[in-house]
Amino acid sequence: MSDPHRFPDSTGPRAGAPDDGDTEPLPLSGSLANELASGMAGPSHAPSPPVPPPGGGGERNIRLLKALGLLAVAVIAGLVWWLIRHEEVPEPGGSADSSRPTSSRPAGDFRTAVAPVRDASCTGHAYGKIRGFFARTDCQQLSRALYTTTKEGHKTLVSVAVVEMRTAADAKRLKRLTDTDGTGNVADLVREGKAPMPNAPEVSGGGYASRLAGRYVTIVESQAFDKAAGDELLGRISTNALRLAGQVSGTR
Repeated sequence: MSDPHRFPDSTGPRAGAPDDGDTEPLPLSGSLANELASGMAGPSHAPSPPVPPPGGGGERNIRLLKALGLLAVAVIAGLVWWLIRHEEVPEPGGSADSSRPTSSRPAGDFRTAVAPVRDASCTGHAYGKIRGFFARTDCQQLSRALYTTTKEGHKTLVSVAVVEMRTAADAKRLKRLTDTDGTGNVADLVREGKAPMPNAPEVSGGGYASRLAGRYVTIVESQAFDKAAGDELLGRISTNALRLAGQVSGTR
């Protein structure tokens, strides 16, 4: 039995001439024919790209950029605050001099034996080749003091002298000369008889340390009262006493 809804095959009889016993196919309505034709031919244009779902990679990237921006602002703000806290404050009536000796810590185990004595000239306050140096190139200020400290059972006298030269170049030449053996030095207060201390040892020839800071030269000499302290101990004491420069010169 034939199928009344079967479409004619391309190899079958022509339309209008059906075989014997077959019924003629029913004609398709216009709307159904158009839909079938449209479905067979396929879409007339390419499909639209899929829209990314909300909360996808785009939003994550935006959140990441915002977080990085906030971090950068925080870092810059911290840097600005650090610069403000560490900015040098000019001295009254003048600009700040970062080369001036300072004492960031108290004297600690150093006891003042003779308070700082300050002179406006170094002439007459030196011996050896250093005396001749000051005769040609005088300093602007000389500050000297005496301290005592006890280390490893040895009571020690410590002389701290701070020389302020007129130029950094003069200060550099002075330090090079004082660091050389046999050239003399700035006279300490014991040598000049300004230390009312019984049995005060001569500090020259004992421990030694020096430091250059711009126009300032700090010179430290030390000697134990019993003269039994070794060179290594006296050297450590002298180096430690360099931090007293600001206290001696009055620039701390």
